[in-house]
Amino acid sequence: MLADDNAFLEMTELMFSELDVNKDGKLNKSEVRTMFENQGTQWGLPPANEPAAEQVYDEVFKAIDADQSGELDKTEFKVLAKVILENLAEELRMNPILVDIETAAR
Repeated sequence: MLADDNAFLEMTELMFSELDVNKDGKLNKSEVRTMFENQGTQWGLPPANEPAAEQVYDEVFKAIDADQSGELDKTEFKVLAKVILENLAEELRMNPILVDIETAAR
């Protein structure tokens, strides 16, 4: 995905569109928080029910909000998506998921 610019662009456009609930072309903290709550533990973020989650979510959002507007535009969102995918790729490189095809086919 990271090596294919067109696939990455298509994926981020789709994700952005799905997250942009109010369809204003930007993602506010609430819209991004939904993504963090649904996927964050897979990315190493704390679960939403942990006390530290709110602060961590805010810090991640602030770090990605390059212009400090309080919203993410598509360019800022692509940076977030790239960081997430790079981290997932590195995690898979370090801890590959191995599947026994013969056992899985049974």
